[in-house]
Amino acid sequence: DNNTRTSNAVQVTLSPPVDLTVTNIVAPTAVKSSDKIDVTWTVANQGQGDATGIWVDKVFLQEAGNSSGQIIQLGAFDYGNGLGSGKFYT
Repeated sequence: DNNTRTSNAVQVTLSPPVDLTVTNIVAPTAVKSSDKIDVTWTVANQGQGDATGIWVDKVFLQEAGNSSGQIIQLGAFDYGNGLGSGKFYT
């Protein structure tokens, strides 16, 4: 029975939260199926803490106005430079 002893209180300090948010997307409004397109986006850290580690930005395409339409992944992009509070990347 290991439930007969007590321990002292342990202080826990949480890190300030990180809030990575896509704040801007630039893409063509109309293309043909054979067209090549450029897509850019901006990710901002709107939280109080600094983001560390590596994460992946994924870009998907779906026909506008068709929520049940096919979803196509255009790419996955690793980001591992960290992102301080209030900072952004494009």
